[in-house]
Amino acid sequence: MNKDLNFIAIDFETANSDYSSICQIGLAFFKNGELANKVSQLINPETHFDGYNIGIHEIHPEDVVDAPTFKEYYPVLFEQINNQVLIHHQPFDWTAFCQACEKHALEFPNSYWLDNAAVVRRTWEQFRQKGYGLKNVASFLGIEFKHHDACEDAIAAGLVFTEACSLTERSIEDWANEVEKKRIKAPRKGPSPQRISGELLKQEISDNIDCNNPFFDKKVVISGTYSNWPDRKVLAKIIKDLGADIDSSIGKKTNILCAGNGVGPAKIKKMQANIEAGCDAKIITEVEVIEMLNEAGVKVDNPIEIDIRLVK
Repeated sequence: MNKDLNFIAIDFETANSDYSSICQIGLAFFKNGELANKVSQLINPETHFDGYNIGIHEIHPEDVVDAPTFKEYYPVLFEQINNQVLIHHQPFDWTAFCQACEKHALEFPNSYWLDNAAVVRRTWEQFRQKGYGLKNVASFLGIEFKHHDACEDAIAAGLVFTEACSLTERSIEDWANEVEKKRIKAPRKGPSPQRISGELLKQEISDNIDCNNPFFDKKVVISGTYSNWPDRKVLAKIIKDLGADIDSSIGKKTNILCAGNGVGPAKIKKMQANIEAGCDAKIITEVEVIEMLNEAGVKVDNPIEIDIRLVK
């Protein structure tokens, strides 16, 4: 038993490529490192179901006809997660939550979100660069579950997190400081990100580039907006100068998706598919971009304190 290891693991399924189209909510309540309770709630997304999504989670339109809408169920969900530590695996779930709240003009809870995939990458060396999708990690740890059932996914994510805490002897607070504690706040509106094109998409590797830096010879896509780089072409130039191959779209060979505020849902979905397939692929937030730039010897001058919002 891990005393004081108290958190809620959370997971969502969606009806289609719109991240706000939540059709199932899964919660797993952990107390002292043990599963204490769970919630599986179908949600009527009030929109169409895509065949691709149905094929993944097997939830059909007829299954949610009598289910509450996200707005109707939200008072219950808010009460459950407000002032809690929320564990999610990869950015999808908190992006879906943020976009659903924004769509329905709902109050954001005072919750702290911790990305379990970032914890996994720092706990097991074999998952540092790739293969850290929930299904793959759970299989490695001998955790059996029905993937893409929101409640089952939440439980599996919680079990993986408790195993990481036990193995590393780290607390939630330790991991929050290591990975970056994420407090959800209402998204701020800002200018549309500038399109990356032209010379920035041509890879150039000079002889004086350190080939051991984390961006060297990696295919990188930069999406969304960034507090530290209002013009994201500046960030693209920095990463390109480290030997990266900057792309404008996600492909099977994409190694890194820099996911800024308001990152495109289609890019996230494609990248997650690559991760699940075991490709050398990962999604990084602005905080992690700064960490990797520091590792590469590039110091970000006076970095702006970041409120993480719509990145998953």
